[in-house]
Amino acid sequence: MQDPINISENISDKSFVQYRTNFGVNLGGCFVREKWMFENSMMGDEWNHKTELQALKLEVGARNHDGARDFLENFWRGFMNDGDWDWIRSKGMNSVRVPIGYWNIDGGNFTGGTKFAPYADIYRNSWQIFKSHFIEAAARFNISVLVDVHALPGGANADSHSGEEHTADFWWDEGKQGLMVDAVRFIARDLRGYNNISGIQIVNEAMDVKPKDSLYRYYERAMRAIREEDNSVPVVISDGWWTPNFTGWIKNLQGDDQNFGFILDAHCYRMVTGEDKGKSAQQITDDLEGDFVNGSKFITDEEKKVVDLMLGEFTCVLSGESWSHSGVNPGERNDPGRRELAARFGRKQIELALKRTPAAIYFWSYKFPYDWGEWDAREVFNGYIGAPSVSMPPGGLFEELRDGEYNGHIKYWTDKGLNYDFDRYKLGFEAGWSDAYAFAERGAMVGRKQALKFARKQQHIRERGNLGDIWQFEQGYDKALEHFANRCYRT
Repeated sequence: MQDPINISENISDKSFVQYRTNFGVNLGGCFVREKWMFENSMMGDEWNHKTELQALKLEVGARNHDGARDFLENFWRGFMNDGDWDWIRSKGMNSVRVPIGYWNIDGGNFTGGTKFAPYADIYRNSWQIFKSHFIEAAARFNISVLVDVHALPGGANADSHSGEEHTADFWWDEGKQGLMVDAVRFIARDLRGYNNISGIQIVNEAMDVKPKDSLYRYYERAMRAIREEDNSVPVVISDGWWTPNFTGWIKNLQGDDQNFGFILDAHCYRMVTGEDKGKSAQQITDDLEGDFVNGSKFITDEEKKVVDLMLGEFTCVLSGESWSHSGVNPGERNDPGRRELAARFGRKQIELALKRTPAAIYFWSYKFPYDWGEWDAREVFNGYIGAPSVSMPPGGLFEELRDGEYNGHIKYWTDKGLNYDFDRYKLGFEAGWSDAYAFAERGAMVGRKQALKFARKQQHIRERGNLGDIWQFEQGYDKALEHFANRCYRT
């Protein structure tokens, strides 16, 4: 397979979108409906009708196939308008994550043998609407789109957002996995002409399957199918709620001389477990330093050097128990003390995400038809939190930092009686600073640090050869990005 990481010195618009930090919101509840987000208007009166499939059956019963299709198409077309896109842009966001179901891909052509097969005709225009009203509409506002295949046939987990009733059969059904490999291949081929696709996510919140072989098998097959159609688009996979399960797998799969363009997606919710419910808002915020991204403290230093991470879902939501522990009445959503505590929680997540999961950061979710408080981006970004920003460094700072780090690097190793081609460190620092500067000039931060570093390392090897001390280039590159971020990135 051809190496997918091959970026030119002058970063194209497409590469810029793929490598920057994509910050924005999920457009949840549109193509994959969830009862709690829209209730009766889109899901029927009964509370046990929670999934896309259940709602669809109700609509077909009430309206027949043609009526159900018209009903859904009007909903999709009206979900976002220019005012929505402009609001997202006005808040400093540059991206959206759009959850879709496998039933939407190519207008229902990947539903054969699944529970959605009898209803494929209802979705026949959904893929074109997704492109025209989401991808192309977002592009008009310089907003990128992460295509999130949120729901897989049989379910990647047993939750209702898989679209089907409480199953997770996908991981034990090779036929369904093969269907999805073909589906993501189609996505890559069909969307490769767009410059604002920030990635293709091949699964959302994968179930914690043991052993992991079926997940690894699907991830690799899907990645290779995408790479045969598009050699640059990032391939986003789920961390299954325990990030170390996949950092080592990615490192071993790639080896030292390849980068397949994976991004590992982690989510952060702190209102579900008994442990979280036993903490106050301030305790949860303080503890994020140690528990942000599940299991991250078990990721080895070598794995951190090669794996790019993103935060696909986060909120400012805490449990009623946590608000009570904080001295706040859980029913008082407009309490100023609660707003400030929720804001601290949100800002801390963004601060840590820029350091640990910088490839992309998405709030859940953009809109609700009623007051959902800290779940609703329109509420939270109007006073709680804001998008991160970047500024340009002052003149002379680069030379000062480069020379100081370079001289310190030489001294450290020569004091140990060791001598290397130390210019590699300086060249790495210069490459890292140059990339950070180029992104900052366009109002963005470097997001996929490991993939971009790999690309620059490959360029360096072509120019200078691959000697045993290439690690110096990588260390210099990392140090430059660190200095730039510390001085120029703001949350």
